[in-house]
Amino acid sequence: MARKRELSSETRQSILVLRNEGNSMREIAKKLKISYTGVYYSLQRTAQTGSNQSRKRSGRPRCTTEQEDKYIRVSSLRNRHLTGPQLTSSLNSTRKTPVSTSTVKRRLRDSGLQGRVAKKKPCRTNEKMLEECLTPSVKHGGGNVMVWGCFGAGKVGDLYRVKGILNKEGYHSILQRHAIPSGQRLIGANFILQQDNDPKHTSKLCKNYLEQKACDWGITHKATAKQDYTKITGLVVQERGVFLSNSGLLGASPDGTVSDECIIEVKCPWSVKNLTVRQAAAEKGDFFLQLDGESGSLTLRPTHPYWHQIQGNLQLTGASTCHLVVWTLSDLVILPVLKDPTWARNIDVLETFYKDIFLPKIL
Repeated sequence: MARKRELSSETRQSILVLRNEGNSMREIAKKLKISYTGVYYSLQRTAQTGSNQSRKRSGRPRCTTEQEDKYIRVSSLRNRHLTGPQLTSSLNSTRKTPVSTSTVKRRLRDSGLQGRVAKKKPCRTNEKMLEECLTPSVKHGGGNVMVWGCFGAGKVGDLYRVKGILNKEGYHSILQRHAIPSGQRLIGANFILQQDNDPKHTSKLCKNYLEQKACDWGITHKATAKQDYTKITGLVVQERGVFLSNSGLLGASPDGTVSDECIIEVKCPWSVKNLTVRQAAAEKGDFFLQLDGESGSLTLRPTHPYWHQIQGNLQLTGASTCHLVVWTLSDLVILPVLKDPTWARNIDVLETFYKDIFLPKIL
């Protein structure tokens, strides 16, 4: 049963006054809206003690002795970094019945010792500035150093110190002076540059520079690809210049012709220069060739820009076939692409676009 709230001193005094006026205990209980037993025990206590105050209670016996209380206090003063649980564990190691951490904290408060978080800097208030109440700290600082570096083939390349904030212009300079030269020195001309998607890396300035390197790669090795094509097929590649449409508004410049009915288009993809063509088609989802899983044959994707480039060349040159030559450092594939008669309607569309939209914008 829950313990009921004690009667206040004012209520006890009111009971005594009403009783002296001749009211019965039930009448007093009714007037003050308290229980009959409360009135009875209040009057009985007043008669026995001569006061309307509560009797002094014995309370629960202390679970620690004076010697243990002194041990708690002295241990805390000797090492102010000891926590309540640590003091409790130390005390309980010598007792049969353990005490709680709350009990130890009460003994500390009774001794005037309060729990505090150790300061890392002295504070001129009370004991906070005492050495035993402080936590040592080490100050660091003095600036920082940012460097750019690279590695490959078990070796390290240039290490460049970046001064200030590195922006796209600074990274473009690093690509020119350190990244590309280091790659060529460590691995060779066919190295692959790997980097994350940092905004500086994906900026137009840096992407265009790397794409220009890919264009330079294609231009540099196109002659080699043509020579390998001639060795394999025995066909001689002739340079023919630009072929114009009937209106003269559109032009096509294939990489060469081998007959009136056949032209060639050479591709030397930089991104897969170390792979075979079939590996590139199988591993790179955006490659312009697709590999048939059943037959193992290679075909040019009809949605790729190269498809439209070749069909445009076929329409304007009048040839019926284009030999698509795909060259890498380890492979060469010759893929015939036939003229698609339905693509011819794009000629009129392109000429209309040129006359009605493009030309007025530049005049």
